[in-house]
Amino acid sequence: METIPGAKAFTVSRCKGIPQISTQSDAGVMAVLLIEAHVAEGLGGCKSITPRLLPEASKQLAVKLFESISM
Repeated sequence: METIPGAKAFTVSRCKGIPQISTQSDAGVMAVLLIEAHVAEGLGGCKSITPRLLPEASKQLAVKLFESISM
């Protein structure tokens, strides 16, 4: 692999306090919630998302999807 002169490798860091999901079936809903929270409030908003929010959020996302399809 060729290196580019002057290019620097970027670093990746994980912010502490943001929950991780262990079940694949919840990962999509959690990803949507984290994206929405990050857009609205930044990393602080992401830290407020917990797995307890997933059941209600799943229902709300299903309704939004149904409404967008039926229009």
